[in-house]
Amino acid sequence: MNLSQITEKVREQYSSSAGFLMPVTYSAIFGKETTKYLDENFFKLLKVLGINSIIECGANEASASMLANSMGLKALAIEANPETFQKVTPPSNKDFEKVNFGLSDKDGLLEFYTPVNNPTAGNATFRPSKGKDYHVSSVQVKRLDELLEPKKYAASAFALWVDVEGMQFEVLNGALETLKNQNCKMIKIEVEDLALFGGQRWLSRDVVNFLEKLDYVLLYRDFEHESQYNLLFLKRSAFETFDLDEFYQDVFQKKQISNAKLVYTAVRNIVRHPKKAFKIKLKA
Repeated sequence: MNLSQITEKVREQYSSSAGFLMPVTYSAIFGKETTKYLDENFFKLLKVLGINSIIECGANEASASMLANSMGLKALAIEANPETFQKVTPPSNKDFEKVNFGLSDKDGLLEFYTPVNNPTAGNATFRPSKGKDYHVSSVQVKRLDELLEPKKYAASAFALWVDVEGMQFEVLNGALETLKNQNCKMIKIEVEDLALFGGQRWLSRDVVNFLEKLDYVLLYRDFEHESQYNLLFLKRSAFETFDLDEFYQDVFQKKQISNAKLVYTAVRNIVRHPKKAFKIKLKA
């Protein structure tokens, strides 16, 4: 299935009349449910596919690496932001390694932008958005292909977890050999339908087209945000030990967002954010 077909399938999977009655609340729950479900399937498939390690690109707190570690896998966490690397990313151990580099399609130094009021923010980027205040520094960038030599993590089955804030073109083109490696079985990658970052070269369909040409099959997507979400890909060669039809029968089963959950969430949001919920401008 292509991206449009999977998008419709996921929407149908969670379809409910409540979406018309409480669209904002429904959309928020829908986003959280599909994001959680995609991640659950990523970690289930690590076991199904016999994957031995994951490489987390844009690691921040390295949550994916930590969970993979708890499952007995090795993990490499790559984090560009020096402050995040020092203060947020967990320390290395025998099965977990962290490195402080950005990823791109060539080696060198690039200007890196961190929000002025939050130096460890997850949306720190090499692609600054207009109208935001940033602190600017220079950060060393490398190609993923170079970082994976010697092949400590790529010598057996591995997966990629990619969250690179508008740098998909540079990161993926700097990882061509890694992506062509038959040991690379699965990829989770964050994408955007709109250019949310300055100078962003690729949007969601560009990423899909690029990975499909390298023999990856799109399995699922979430709806984490309206124009920014995650895609899950599987290497076509993995289908020798993986039944796609069986996966789709399981993954696209009808799921219910209960009316009770919708009402509870709506009331909670009204109590917590009355101005936003009712669009009320209160006098100072």
